[in-house]
Amino acid sequence: MKPQTLIMCAFGPYAQETTLDFTKLQDCALYLISGDTGAGKTSIFDAIAFALYGETSGKQRAGEMLRCQYADVRTETYVDLRFVHQDRLYRIKRTPEYTRPSKRSDALIVQKASVELYLPDGSVIVKNKEATKQIETILGVNSSQFSHIAMIAQGDFLKLLLASTEERKQIFRKIFHSDVYLEVQNRIKQDYLMQQSDVRRIRNAIVQDMQAIEADETILEEWIRQAQEGIGMETALAYLEEQIGQDQHALQTQKKQREDHRQMQDHLRKQLEEAERHQALQEEKQRLEEQLAVWKEELEAIEKQLADNKLQNERDQLLLKKQALESAKSDYEKLAHLERETAAVALSQKQEEARLQEYRQAFFKAQEHYEQMQKQERESEDAALLLLTQEQRLKEQKQRFQQLEELHTLEKELMQAKKIYVREQETYVMIAKRSETAQQAYQQASKALLDEQAGLLAQTLMEGKPCPVCGSLHHPKPAARKQESIDENTVQKLREESLRLEEQMVTASHQAGSAKSKAEQLQEHYEKAYRALSLAKTDLQKACDALRAHIDQEQTHYEALKQEAQLQKQRREELPLQEQKAKQLQEQVRQQEMNLFQSQSSYQKQTQALAEQRSKLQYASEQEARFAYEACIKEMQELEHMLITVKKQQESKQNAYFQAQGRLETVARQLHTFTHGDPVRLKEKLTAAKTQEEIMEQAEQRLFVRITAHRKIYDNIKKRRQALSKSEERLTWLKDLSDTANGMLSGKAKIMLETYVLMNYFDRILAHANLRFMMMSKGQYELQRRQETVDHRAQSGLELDVLDHYSGTLRNVKTLSGGESFQASLALALGLADEIQQQAGGIHLDTMFIDEGFGSLDEDALEQAILTLEALREGNRQVGIISHVAELKQRIDRQILVIKDKQKGSRIKLL
Repeated sequence: MKPQTLIMCAFGPYAQETTLDFTKLQDCALYLISGDTGAGKTSIFDAIAFALYGETSGKQRAGEMLRCQYADVRTETYVDLRFVHQDRLYRIKRTPEYTRPSKRSDALIVQKASVELYLPDGSVIVKNKEATKQIETILGVNSSQFSHIAMIAQGDFLKLLLASTEERKQIFRKIFHSDVYLEVQNRIKQDYLMQQSDVRRIRNAIVQDMQAIEADETILEEWIRQAQEGIGMETALAYLEEQIGQDQHALQTQKKQREDHRQMQDHLRKQLEEAERHQALQEEKQRLEEQLAVWKEELEAIEKQLADNKLQNERDQLLLKKQALESAKSDYEKLAHLERETAAVALSQKQEEARLQEYRQAFFKAQEHYEQMQKQERESEDAALLLLTQEQRLKEQKQRFQQLEELHTLEKELMQAKKIYVREQETYVMIAKRSETAQQAYQQASKALLDEQAGLLAQTLMEGKPCPVCGSLHHPKPAARKQESIDENTVQKLREESLRLEEQMVTASHQAGSAKSKAEQLQEHYEKAYRALSLAKTDLQKACDALRAHIDQEQTHYEALKQEAQLQKQRREELPLQEQKAKQLQEQVRQQEMNLFQSQSSYQKQTQALAEQRSKLQYASEQEARFAYEACIKEMQELEHMLITVKKQQESKQNAYFQAQGRLETVARQLHTFTHGDPVRLKEKLTAAKTQEEIMEQAEQRLFVRITAHRKIYDNIKKRRQALSKSEERLTWLKDLSDTANGMLSGKAKIMLETYVLMNYFDRILAHANLRFMMMSKGQYELQRRQETVDHRAQSGLELDVLDHYSGTLRNVKTLSGGESFQASLALALGLADEIQQQAGGIHLDTMFIDEGFGSLDEDALEQAILTLEALREGNRQVGIISHVAELKQRIDRQILVIKDKQKGSRIKLL
């Protein structure tokens, strides 16, 4: 990559648009960038880096910081770079994000960052990320790599020269992205720590298991101490096996003793049951004897009650009363029937009275309606006459409206005909003009053709020879041939065009005449129709609208009259029916009056029969008689129930008495079969036996719990001992791997995995650097990576020494002088740039900038440094040196002078 032109506007210290033309430096390998401190020398490289990647070389300045403080607020901030790469021209323009005044107001707005990347094929990329990615693809390096390859800053690489292993590792990590190796070694160390924690967890679990063993405390403490160290578990396992065996034997013995004790309890329990049964039978015998005596007295009382006839007499009297009430029931039913009939007759009488009143009202209403219809009949004759008059008037107005519409249509046709006539007349005039023009063109062309032919003929005339046209032998004024010639085809085409337009003109004339004739006919017809309607001078459309509105009003009036006439017709047809309906209603009133008289007579007879029936009955109403009957029935039922209950009691008492007698005999026999004993003493013995069984069961349970616990502990320790063995085995090789990867091997150099990888990069960097360092030091010095570690406790592998070939000694690089340190750091920087280019796929950048550091060199060292830098021009590379050193200004002819102006910003001058 080689820059062609760089334009900076309001960027860094450059307030105005500043152009740097690198093409004027193409003939030199070295050029100097000089100027006052803070003038903007390094800003040139920052501008190139920003244009390519949107970042400055140090990545320390944001978009707002890139804007020049001296620039006008309306001046746009941007960098425009044209560069050549692999013989192809590219252009990229970038604008950083900054704050500027709004064009519409005094408010401040944020100007967004933008980019325009112009590719050789003509395409343009305007998205920041896509443009940066495309630049990385084109150049083959990213922003960080470009800064390390194309820009060598004295301060940065002096740090690299004098750095410790850890500091140098951090620098190389950013350049060569060795984070992945750091992550690997950290992961291995983390796995080791996790495995160490797992071993500790298993040992703690074994200790917890051992703490639950029932053993002597001294022995148990020793087992726990050994388990914490991962040893001595066999002794504890052997003790558990022995203890479990002893406890199992003791458990079997305890179970046998408890079984014998349970059989003894069963024998006591059987004795107690027989004693309690004998006592219960004795108590039952006494209770039965007492019960039999009571039941015997109750049976005698029941038999005496049944023998008395008092209940039977009460039953006979109630039966007679019931029969009397049943015979009177039909009379009360007859009375109820008469009451219902009387009520029905009374209701019917009221209904007849209401119906009579309804008929009378209907008759009066029909009579009134009939008289009203007679009156309307007399009025309908005038309405019919008015309807005929309105119908005739409406017909005349509709006919006039139709004539007006026809006249309006004729008016529209007349206007259309006039428009057609005007259009046809204009067409005729236009075609006539075109025909006249074509005729003139044809005549001119025909004359020109004749003149052309005369000119051609004149060229053949010879003095003394006759003219083929006139026969003259002398030709004083022969026709001259015109320079512009015309052929017969052109004349023929003009003639045909003239004839065609003439025909069109005739046709247009006929059409215009026809349109005029039609318009005149329509005009005559229109005026005749207008006079026939006797219209005043007015707008015809308004007349039509007014007449239409009047017709609508008349039509509405006509419809109302027509509807009224229809109603009158319906009334005339209904009049006879209404008269007949009034007569029918009058007849219904008369008939209803007769029905009401008959209903009143029937009601009087029914009332008299009801009074006679009530005088024959004992009770005032059927309900009172029913209550008396129901009371009699209920009293009889109670008496019957009493008799039945007494008989059932007698039968139940007898059955119970006989059963008790049989049970008493049975109990007497059973008393001789059971052994007599003291239940209280037997219960005391059984309680004591149960207590002893509970004690034996608790002892058995304790043995079982201890056996179960010890067996679980034994299984856990055995299983965890196997897991501990595998975990300790994995911990051993993980520790070796972690110590190796993290540089923790005892007695060896502290070299981590990442350091080892970076050592390889460092060796290659030193190989590149020594090619130049040997040249600059005239073969005296060579940089070497320190092979042996002085302090095995500190990290090592990237320490740097210098070999002095003059004295044959190897010493620390910090012992170099200031000028020698600059030579070494410059060589190291160039070596690093070479290695980065190789790592980036062998890419080649044709531009490099070196910032400061030459002031520490003597004349001879400066000469060697310049020779080294001139050697960099291999492959057409250019090197720009940023420096204040006066000797360089004398040694390097081509210079870029940056002039600082505190008022207007910096400017650039090529020397």
